[in-house]
Amino acid sequence: MRKAILPITALGIIGAVIAGAVWSSRPQQDPPGIVRGSGSIETADVYIAPKIGGRVIELRVQEGDRVTAGQLVARLDTSELDAQVGQAEAALRIAEARLDAALNGPRSEQIAAARASAEQARAVSA
Repeated sequence: MRKAILPITALGIIGAVIAGAVWSSRPQQDPPGIVRGSGSIETADVYIAPKIGGRVIELRVQEGDRVTAGQLVARLDTSELDAQVGQAEAALRIAEARLDAALNGPRSEQIAAARASAEQARAVSA
């Protein structure tokens, strides 16, 4: 009886190995909704640059992050530009005041006062 156990055990082990090999070599089926395929993915490198130069004070994305059109990716230091805008606005106000004075000219009261002052100065000097 002992002699019969050894061949039966060997046949069982060989059968298990063969069954395991057949089981592992069968085609794998994907769950529903899963599609497999091969291919390659091409990347698109996009270089961005600001319209004005300046020092970056905040960077809101990292290299490799996905961005969308119009998304703020960085903030620049605008203190110099703000000062230039202030100077330009002041120059505009001065130019508008000069234009207003040139278009309106002196008022008739001012002209009459200037004539009276000139006549008085002539009378004193005569």
